[in-house]
Amino acid sequence: MNFAGIIRLSLSRIWANKTRSALTILGVVIGVGALVGLVSIVQSASTGISSSLNSLGGNNVSISASAGGTLTDGDAEALESIDGVAAVATGVTTQGTATHGSTSATFTIQGVSADYPATTSIDLAAGSFLPEGASLRATRSVVLDADAADSLGLSANDVGAQITLEGRTFTVVGVLQAQTGFAGFGGSSVYITQEAARTMFAPAPDVSSITVVTASDADVDGLVDSVTRVLLERHDISDADDADFTVTNQADILDSLNSVMGILQLLLGGIASISLLVGGIGIMNIMLVSVRERTREIGVRRAIGAKRRTILAQFLVEAVVLSVIGGILGIGLGALIAWVVSLIGGLTFVIAGWVVVVGLVFSALVGIVFGVGPARTAARMAPVEALRYE
Repeated sequence: MNFAGIIRLSLSRIWANKTRSALTILGVVIGVGALVGLVSIVQSASTGISSSLNSLGGNNVSISASAGGTLTDGDAEALESIDGVAAVATGVTTQGTATHGSTSATFTIQGVSADYPATTSIDLAAGSFLPEGASLRATRSVVLDADAADSLGLSANDVGAQITLEGRTFTVVGVLQAQTGFAGFGGSSVYITQEAARTMFAPAPDVSSITVVTASDADVDGLVDSVTRVLLERHDISDADDADFTVTNQADILDSLNSVMGILQLLLGGIASISLLVGGIGIMNIMLVSVRERTREIGVRRAIGAKRRTILAQFLVEAVVLSVIGGILGIGLGALIAWVVSLIGGLTFVIAGWVVVVGLVFSALVGIVFGVGPARTAARMAPVEALRYE
């Protein structure tokens, strides 16, 4: 019998026992589904967070004050003179309550300097960002991110509406697009000018953070060292371990994130593989039962000339087909689970081609590894003994 005939015979045997076949592949479906689903969810989260961090500037350097420390406008001005710095922006950050009509909510209030648009990607759904002219910077204008607008019952159509922020009236001049990378990253924020923030929350010249925009050809690591050195000198600190500020490189954060997510993918993939092992044991058990049930059939086929390798191939193909069918269904199940989780969590759905290939290869290997034993048992049966089996 040729290989095509062996496959047809194997498929007919599988179809003849549909219920048992379905229960046999269930373990593989769950194993592959868990593998594909978990890895895809981690990858979607990683992609979303990376997208959100990149929107803040992939090569930007952020400086924030540590507990007990302060940053000032003078610090920002000193950093502007460093080679490789394209722009410097400052910000004042605090928490406050915003109210529109009868709806109130607490948000992060970002008071940003005029250079803020140069430090991040601003994607407006409607309106404009904060005024840039020096004479307009103290006006009470506010930009809402999508989450903040939704919490206040507003939308992109409500540019021009008025809200109160900590009891003071502000006019909505813009609404940002909803984050598509990783919903909720950074929380809900409202943006006002730094000048307005200072009149309400923070005395000049203190700032909460400084963002340094690097030139495209700048050595970011070298720039971080220069920023640290300048600030240490200005704050009269001799030991970097005693610094009252923290310098963060976005590229380093992304590298660390990718490293952690890679390890997490491997761990979750290993855990999911345990389900595949259980599914493989199930296939082996069912195939052994099938060998026992079909002992007389094996004896007849051997008596009329079927070779050992033909019997071996038939049972091995049955095991592999069952496993691969389970793998295909498992990939579909895993993709569905990852899509639903992404939809609920506001993630960007991602499913990598390599995880689909791994799922198929693993399912085929499970069929081969756990199908060899029963197939060899069937092939080694003596024809006379098989025919006498009751």
